[in-house]
Amino acid sequence: MKTKTLQLYKKLLPQKIAVLVHKEGNGFWAEIKGRGLENCHTQAENFNELIKMVNDAIFDYLEIPLKVRKDLGFYLPCSIINALKEKAIKRRGQLILKYINDQTKVKREVAFTLA
Repeated sequence: MKTKTLQLYKKLLPQKIAVLVHKEGNGFWAEIKGRGLENCHTQAENFNELIKMVNDAIFDYLEIPLKVRKDLGFYLPCSIINALKEKAIKRRGQLILKYINDQTKVKREVAFTLA
């Protein structure tokens, strides 16, 4: 993919988004808020899957071709990115799993950033 084409698609993506997560039944649904993302929603069976579905929903909403998506980055909750950056945390994998497991009971807004 040409650099200019990637830059055009990258400009479509908001650097940060807010994801309002709702627990419903055995799964989740989410409202995705950000520049250029009006009425953007998704759903998933668990929080781990929800992260992937948020990304798919944004790329689909903005009509970004599948072949360039992997080169544009991936939205992750800011708290996961911060935890991964901290060198003092010895058990990063366990921290991430704990975070994901904690996201199961209440409606909440989660900030995501493009990594």
